Amino acid sequence: MWALTSVWYLSRGDVLLGVATSVVNGVLIAAAHEVPPLAQDMGLAVWQAGLGLFFIGWVIQFIGHYFEGKKPAFVDDLVGLLVGPMFVVGEVLMWVGLLQRMHMDIERQAGPTR
Repeated sequence: MWALTSVWYLSRGDVLLGVATSVVNGVLIAAAHEVPPLAQDMGLAVWQAGLGLFFIGWVIQFIGHYFEGKKPAFVDDLVGLLVGPMFVVGEVLMWVGLLQRMHMDIERQAGPTR
């Protein structure tokens, strides 16, 4: 799945954004494989805390979509699940000063960040 999603990210047009998103996803997948042995050492509380935070994050997301008046993109199109991680990675890259051309294009089309 990582290889397939990486091909999709790399085909979106911006090489830096595609590579960065693929690397971040790869690191997170690798880290997830290290959690079960760690959780056995630390007990069930690690799993409970992780699942609780995951659930709270989704609740906050759906509350935000309710106030925005729009449903999450992935409801109609599963590609929305791929766009989310790429969006977050892109935001971080722009925040540190990379992807300046993309940032300018976005602000030209959508208006400046407030």
